[in-house]
Amino acid sequence: YYNLTDTATSISLDLTAGEYKDRFYITFTNSTLGVDDELLNAVQLYEDGQAKELVIKTTQNNTITSVKMYNLLGQEVVSVVGNQKENMRISTQKLAATVYIVKVKTNETVFSKKILITE
Repeated sequence: YYNLTDTATSISLDLTAGEYKDRFYITFTNSTLGVDDELLNAVQLYEDGQAKELVIKTTQNNTITSVKMYNLLGQEVVSVVGNQKENMRISTQKLAATVYIVKVKTNETVFSKKILITE
């Protein structure tokens, strides 16, 4: 048994030519995949339709280091970097009414969310 994620162990295999049908095994642990609720609630993101602005608010004293918006083709349409604020408002007046993916980086996490910009 070799733990392939253990970088302290050097693995060397000397095998003769042939078929090895029982060489690899998959092991499972009792942990589940998921996202911590604190991370989900670390950033609030919504559109203020009257002001035509995207509103980003952080909780737990996080500061926003960058915000990028992408259209569904993956093209970057908005980029704001280096503001170091807890709350931010970005104008959406020049954006077409469609779905965008907003990527928010804070000092502690990275958060991506789809948002619908309306006219």
